Amino acid sequence: SVTRGGAGVQFGAFASMSAAQTHAGNIKSKIGVNAVVEPNGSGLYRVRVYGVSDAEAQKIKATASAHGIDSYVFH
Repeated sequence: SVTRGGAGVQFGAFASMSAAQTHAGNIKSKIGVNAVVEPNGSGLYRVRVYGVSDAEAQKIKATASAHGIDSYVFH
């Protein structure tokens, strides 16, 4: 069973839905994480993972960084 935590990881915000979806696909193929694309309400599309523990979020961020993908952890 997966513990749903209160942390998440953002992999960037993009001006177009298609760019955000492409980035989400890269994340899936490179680090095996299913990121969602969501509008942020001011014209950008965020690429995020939700509902992970702090430790899991830090691990995802480190793995992403090792693949040259910038990200940050949020709560």
